[in-house]
Amino acid sequence: MFDSPRAAEPRDGEITALAAWLGVSARATRACCARLRAVATALDAANDGPDLAPATRWRTALRLSARLLTVEGEGAVADAASRLLARLDGESRAVTDAQLRAMVTRCLTERCVLAIDYWNVEASAWEPRLIEPLSLSNVDGHWTVLAFCRTRSDLRSFRFDRVRTAAPTVARYEPRHGLSLERFLHRQKILSRPRLAG
Repeated sequence: MFDSPRAAEPRDGEITALAAWLGVSARATRACCARLRAVATALDAANDGPDLAPATRWRTALRLSARLLTVEGEGAVADAASRLLARLDGESRAVTDAQLRAMVTRCLTERCVLAIDYWNVEASAWEPRLIEPLSLSNVDGHWTVLAFCRTRSDLRSFRFDRVRTAAPTVARYEPRHGLSLERFLHRQKILSRPRLAG
């Protein structure tokens, strides 16, 4: 669509085409483009290292602004950013961050089990998981859900950008005694000590 972050303002026809490609409104697309320009300008100003090729700088700015908008944006804007991020990362995600946030919120309220298809980085494969959501958070621009994983029988943190599909189930869960965000963080701290020390 654009040759570089310094390109002229996108025309109405370009906005319409991009909106259709993302499956969102032209208004949401225009908001994404405005944020993108701000991030691209900041990247240019902050680049102290070797000059990035225009295509690399553009793609980096696109990814950063999309990730920011999944956090800052609301409704259609966050949804558009989520879809753009999924396309940039080459993921075949059927669920957006905005949809997943709504599902997790519902599961937290109704205490229903969430079925997800999750990317296992170590195995480089998609895996079905059944999770009991405990909390929703955003860490360094990544939406995550802390949950008890029935598949692994353990407390785990799941990044939204690694979830391909999700659906609330009819199964309900009761609070598990001894499970908390504090306990999870304490355990993560203990597990990371050897890596930091070694």
